[in-house]
Amino acid sequence: MPLILVVDDNPDVRLALSTLLQDEGYEVAEASDGDLGLDAARERKPDLILLDLMMPRMDGFETHKELKKDENLADIPVVVLTARRGGEDMTLARERQLI
Repeated sequence: MPLILVVDDNPDVRLALSTLLQDEGYEVAEASDGDLGLDAARERKPDLILLDLMMPRMDGFETHKELKKDENLADIPVVVLTARRGGEDMTLARERQLI
């Protein structure tokens, strides 16, 4: 069963995504920030990471950068998520080559 790691500081978002994915037959791991997300990815290499951009401590941009620096994690596909309106986050994601 494919493992998807959901990294988001909002517990309601994590719950909604996890429930939806589990209902579709995926195994789900969760992390509430980038540091914990990196730890979770290193512990059990997921098949996909859903990564929020705006989080305290280590944001999604920095988390993505750290994932790609780690040769054991660099090949994991990452889907970038953001709840903010407007193109600001997406512009930054494009500039940093996340999308």
